[in-house]
Amino acid sequence: MKTVFAYRFRVPGYQAAAQLAFVVLFPGFVIYHYGVAAGWYPAFAGGLFGAAALVVALFGLTYVIANLVSRSGSMPLLEFAFLLFVAYLFVWTIGAGIAVKDRIYTIPAVMESFSTIIIWIAVYFVGVRMRMPKHYPGWMLASLVVAVLACFVHAIVMNDSFFGPFLMFSGAHGDAATGSTYQGIGRSVVVLAVLLASQQARFFGQLAVLAGAIIVLLALGSRAHFFVTVLLLVVHIVVFGFRGRNLFASLAAIGAFFIVGYFAASIFLEARAAEIFDLTLSTSWQARQEALREALRVIEANPLFGSFGHHLAESIGYAHNIISAWTEYGIVGFLLFIALMLYALGVSGYRVLFRRTCPPVWIIAFQFNLAALFLSLTSEPILASVFPALGWGFTVQALRGDRQGRTFPRPPLDQRSSISHVSVRERHNVWD
Repeated sequence: MKTVFAYRFRVPGYQAAAQLAFVVLFPGFVIYHYGVAAGWYPAFAGGLFGAAALVVALFGLTYVIANLVSRSGSMPLLEFAFLLFVAYLFVWTIGAGIAVKDRIYTIPAVMESFSTIIIWIAVYFVGVRMRMPKHYPGWMLASLVVAVLACFVHAIVMNDSFFGPFLMFSGAHGDAATGSTYQGIGRSVVVLAVLLASQQARFFGQLAVLAGAIIVLLALGSRAHFFVTVLLLVVHIVVFGFRGRNLFASLAAIGAFFIVGYFAASIFLEARAAEIFDLTLSTSWQARQEALREALRVIEANPLFGSFGHHLAESIGYAHNIISAWTEYGIVGFLLFIALMLYALGVSGYRVLFRRTCPPVWIIAFQFNLAALFLSLTSEPILASVFPALGWGFTVQALRGDRQGRTFPRPPLDQRSSISHVSVRERHNVWD
């Protein structure tokens, strides 16, 4: 009886901690750093994300250890694999740190790797324990989105430019030592967009949220997050646009996007994203290519173990893609990383593509897993990455929801009008 009593109160505590962590790590991160960049207050919390992730990781660590001890037999394979991978990274970091102990970059390399582990545990905890608001569309989520949009509008007005958000987060304002770059802000915008879209009852509303995020990211100048959101929008239309009553909304949305794109072409050509048409003129692209070549040289010299922290010894930096996992954690770490991402994407993709009824949590998991794979292939290193562990967390949450029967009845084909084919009330049953 005592165990059951404790369990009933422990779970809501984890949920509250995960939801508060989401607020701080994503929308709160944007609002905090915009205030710093605008000069409204000093960076009283430093960079915020690292310190907050450390606190959240403590909750995440107790959560996964409790699961491992209490119900290891019923633990989803993905969660077990995630714990195995984190354990591998932890042991590897200690061993590699000892192996390179005589080098000047040893301490920074070890700290950087441990920071990655902490961030992964933190965002995995957010994904696996966060529950969406019961009352559609969620006054707290809506308020946070409005606050973030207000920051972007203020930046546009203050700088008298559509690209005001880019100017605010490009280092020209605020404390350069603790201020976030536009990439960090772009990460939060994508996370907010995916979650807000999942709260929309109608297919057109879901497309509108993703399209709005694309406009925001265009103004922000975060190219990788801009293109990954475009990918999410296109996949959303392809996968769900021809189901049930979504066909008309899909065709209308495609027509609207082409019209808006035609008239906004001049703005796009002035944005950083337009460099995609001629990457040879992009200095950041050239630097990343040189870093990739250096990473490939490291792998060629030591294909089994790579070279832990090598990017800190040279000014070139790390490879901005999945190759960074090989150079940092060896071929085993590289293969484990790929296997986890592909498995999570396959599991969530199967549910989204082939299930006749698809709860919102599966769509969120699929979108985060797709974003993780796209970014790891194109622009994001393994170090301090967020989307892989976030996608794994939501996938495990969805798997547990299926096991516990948090699903809804399958309605007839002709009654499906939205992406998840359920009413708002049925949606709430999924998340409760």
